[in-house]
Amino acid sequence: MLAGAAAGLAQDALAGSVVGIGGLSKTLMGFLVGVLGAQFIVSQTIPRFVMFVGATFLHEVVFEALHALVEGRGFALRMSTVLVQALVNAVVGIVAFAVVEKGPDLVQRRQMRRASLGKRRY
Repeated sequence: MLAGAAAGLAQDALAGSVVGIGGLSKTLMGFLVGVLGAQFIVSQTIPRFVMFVGATFLHEVVFEALHALVEGRGFALRMSTVLVQALVNAVVGIVAFAVVEKGPDLVQRRQMRRASLGKRRY
Protein backbone atom coordinates (compact mmCIF):
# COMPACT_ATOMS: atom_id res chain seq x y z
CA MET A 1 0.00 0.00 0.00
CA LEU A 2 2.80 2.41 0.84
CA ALA A 3 4.57 1.68 -2.43
CA GLY A 4 1.31 2.28 -4.29
CA ALA A 5 0.72 5.55 -2.48
CA ALA A 6 4.25 6.76 -3.20
CA ALA A 7 4.09 5.67 -6.85
CA GLY A 8 0.69 7.30 -7.31
CA LEU A 9 1.81 10.59 -5.76
CA ALA A 10 4.95 10.60 -7.89
CA GLN A 11 2.90 9.84 -10.99
CA ASP A 12 0.48 12.66 -10.17
CA ALA A 13 3.31 15.11 -9.60
CA LEU A 14 5.05 14.19 -12.85
CA ALA A 15 1.86 14.12 -14.93
CA GLY A 16 0.74 17.54 -13.76
CA SER A 17 -2.72 16.37 -12.75
CA VAL A 18 -4.48 16.68 -9.41
CA VAL A 19 -1.99 15.41 -6.82
CA GLY A 20 -3.41 12.66 -4.67
CA ILE A 21 -5.86 10.95 -7.00
CA GLY A 22 -3.31 8.46 -8.31
CA GLY A 23 -1.97 7.84 -4.81
CA LEU A 24 -5.43 7.19 -3.41
CA SER A 25 -6.47 4.88 -6.24
CA LYS A 26 -3.22 2.89 -6.10
CA THR A 27 -3.48 2.65 -2.30
CA LEU A 28 -7.02 1.31 -2.55
CA MET A 29 -5.96 -1.26 -5.15
CA GLY A 30 -3.00 -2.32 -3.01
CA PHE A 31 -5.30 -2.86 -0.04
CA LEU A 32 -7.87 -4.76 -2.10
CA VAL A 33 -5.26 -7.00 -3.76
CA GLY A 34 -3.71 -7.67 -0.35
CA VAL A 35 -7.05 -8.67 1.15
CA LEU A 36 -7.96 -10.87 -1.82
CA GLY A 37 -4.48 -12.40 -1.92
CA ALA A 38 -4.82 -13.38 1.73
CA GLN A 39 -8.23 -14.98 1.11
CA PHE A 40 -7.39 -16.92 -2.04
CA ILE A 41 -4.39 -18.90 -3.21
CA VAL A 42 -2.66 -16.66 -5.74
CA SER A 43 0.54 -18.62 -6.25
CA GLN A 44 -0.10 -19.97 -9.74
CA THR A 45 0.17 -18.13 -13.04
CA ILE A 46 -3.52 -18.00 -13.99
CA PRO A 47 -4.80 -16.58 -10.66
CA ARG A 48 -2.01 -14.01 -10.72
CA PHE A 49 -2.90 -13.06 -14.28
CA VAL A 50 -6.55 -12.63 -13.32
CA MET A 51 -5.57 -10.58 -10.26
CA PHE A 52 -3.34 -8.25 -12.31
CA VAL A 53 -5.97 -7.75 -15.01
CA GLY A 54 -8.78 -7.23 -12.49
CA ALA A 55 -6.75 -4.82 -10.37
CA THR A 56 -5.79 -2.79 -13.45
CA PHE A 57 -9.39 -2.51 -14.59
CA LEU A 58 -10.61 -1.57 -11.12
CA HIS A 59 -7.76 0.93 -10.68
CA GLU A 60 -8.68 2.68 -13.92
CA VAL A 61 -12.36 2.82 -12.92
CA VAL A 62 -11.49 4.34 -9.52
CA PHE A 63 -8.93 6.71 -11.04
CA GLU A 64 -11.33 7.99 -13.71
CA ALA A 65 -14.20 8.24 -11.23
CA LEU A 66 -12.09 10.33 -8.83
CA HIS A 67 -10.95 12.56 -11.70
CA ALA A 68 -14.55 13.03 -12.82
CA LEU A 69 -15.62 13.82 -9.27
CA VAL A 70 -12.85 16.31 -8.54
CA GLU A 71 -12.77 18.04 -11.92
CA GLY A 72 -16.55 18.05 -12.42
CA ARG A 73 -16.48 16.33 -15.79
CA GLY A 74 -18.13 13.24 -17.19
CA PHE A 75 -16.86 9.76 -16.49
CA ALA A 76 -14.96 8.46 -19.54
CA LEU A 77 -13.24 5.11 -19.67
CA ARG A 78 -11.49 3.98 -22.86
CA MET A 79 -11.83 0.21 -22.78
CA SER A 80 -9.28 -0.51 -25.52
CA THR A 81 -6.60 1.45 -23.69
CA VAL A 82 -7.46 -0.17 -20.38
CA LEU A 83 -7.40 -3.64 -21.93
CA VAL A 84 -3.93 -3.11 -23.40
CA GLN A 85 -2.69 -1.67 -20.12
CA ALA A 86 -4.18 -4.60 -18.17
CA LEU A 87 -2.57 -7.20 -20.43
CA VAL A 88 0.82 -5.49 -20.30
CA ASN A 89 0.60 -5.16 -16.50
CA ALA A 90 -0.31 -8.84 -16.20
CA VAL A 91 2.57 -10.04 -18.39
CA VAL A 92 5.12 -7.79 -16.67
CA GLY A 93 3.79 -8.82 -13.25
CA ILE A 94 3.99 -12.53 -14.01
CA VAL A 95 7.53 -12.16 -15.36
CA ALA A 96 8.52 -10.16 -12.25
CA PHE A 97 7.07 -12.85 -9.97
CA ALA A 98 8.98 -15.54 -11.89
CA VAL A 99 12.25 -13.63 -11.58
CA VAL A 100 11.76 -12.99 -7.86
CA GLU A 101 10.76 -16.59 -7.14
CA LYS A 102 13.29 -18.41 -9.33
CA GLY A 103 16.12 -15.87 -9.24
CA PRO A 104 17.75 -16.98 -5.97
CA ASP A 105 17.77 -20.63 -7.08
CA LEU A 106 19.42 -19.73 -10.38
CA VAL A 107 22.08 -17.65 -8.61
CA GLN A 108 22.76 -20.44 -6.13
CA ARG A 109 23.07 -23.05 -8.90
CA ARG A 110 25.43 -20.80 -10.82
CA GLN A 111 27.61 -20.32 -7.72
CA MET A 112 27.66 -24.07 -7.09
CA ARG A 113 28.64 -24.73 -10.71
CA ARG A 114 31.48 -22.19 -10.48
CA ALA A 115 32.69 -23.74 -7.23
CA SER A 116 32.68 -27.26 -8.68
CA LEU A 117 34.51 -26.13 -11.86
CA GLY A 118 37.19 -24.43 -9.78
CA LYS A 119 37.98 -27.64 -7.87
CA ARG A 120 38.60 -29.78 -10.93
CA ARG A 121 42.16 -30.59 -11.74
CA TYR A 122 43.18 -31.52 -15.25
